[in-house]
Amino acid sequence: MGAGMTSSILRAALGTTMIAHGAKHGRTIEGTAGWFQLIGFREPELQARLSAAVEAGAGRRERWRR
Repeated sequence: MGAGMTSSILRAALGTTMIAHGAKHGRTIEGTAGWFQLIGFREPELQARLSAAVEAGAGRRERWRR
């Protein structure tokens, strides 16, 4: 297996993990916002939504990057 193939497999695994994590946050915005508030975030609901979007978006980008 070449370096290119190994890199592609690792990117796909990382991207899938990021997408799944972002989707989990997206389904549980209230819980994520509650945790963000607990640790001192000023706008916990907004930041929870942004966190979910950024994680899913970054995962999608990483998974399909060439």
